[in-house]
Amino acid sequence: MHALSWSPSFVSELASLERAVVKRYIVLGAVVLCAGVVGYWANPRRVFAQRITLTPFTAEFARNQYRPGGTPDARPATHFKYYRRDDGSRATTISGDGTLTTIVDASRLEYTILETSTLSKITFRYPSLERLASALNLNEEGQCPALGGPVELLESADERFGQQIVHRRIREEKIKGFARSTREEWVVPALNCFSLETVATDTTGARAVTKVTSLEVGPPAAAAFEIPSAYVERSPIAMEQEYKTRFAKAYWGDKVSEVMERNYWKLR
Repeated sequence: MHALSWSPSFVSELASLERAVVKRYIVLGAVVLCAGVVGYWANPRRVFAQRITLTPFTAEFARNQYRPGGTPDARPATHFKYYRRDDGSRATTISGDGTLTTIVDASRLEYTILETSTLSKITFRYPSLERLASALNLNEEGQCPALGGPVELLESADERFGQQIVHRRIREEKIKGFARSTREEWVVPALNCFSLETVATDTTGARAVTKVTSLEVGPPAAAAFEIPSAYVERSPIAMEQEYKTRFAKAYWGDKVSEVMERNYWKLR
């Protein structure tokens, strides 16, 4: 099995792909990917040159959305199950408006999307471990940014699920197409600042609250990283067309599918 090592070159293809994958779960006009688990903001100025080993774990969490004024959103909660291996590989199953699974596998150098209703798999293959590792951005420095600037420590003396946590606030600049937001997070430094609770609030007062409901430290189930044989490889546009044929409506929509399609053929 490969272990991750960081190269001087830093690319962000995976960040773009994951933002597209969870387009259906973008809330508050801010991109908050999987409670800071699947999500991250790539910083091209950082250089990683160390080999890392992460603490493996499995977690379940749910996201609820609230309109300005605190009224719960009419949409049901989005549920996530997240698995992380010690080499940085991760798998996430998202259940809300349908079910979607994403798998980043360091041993296969692949990022795979599994869409259940069409039994489609979309596989992005990275040419080297360095490219995949830099896209993963899962080392301790990347997930536990230094205090100062947009990161403010609120308190540090607390414990949840048997883990010491830190309460911090992160002010995010406006991202193209999305409003500026502020995130409050209760993170576990020992798990590379994995967030046990995230409250993201945009400038209108709308909020998304993501909270962990279970956490188990230790190697995750191997089955979480297996690709079922029934799934058919399709490009993003082919998957979008298959979904429209079956359900007479868009999945991601043409614009997002086209962006993903370009990345798909770049990473073949």
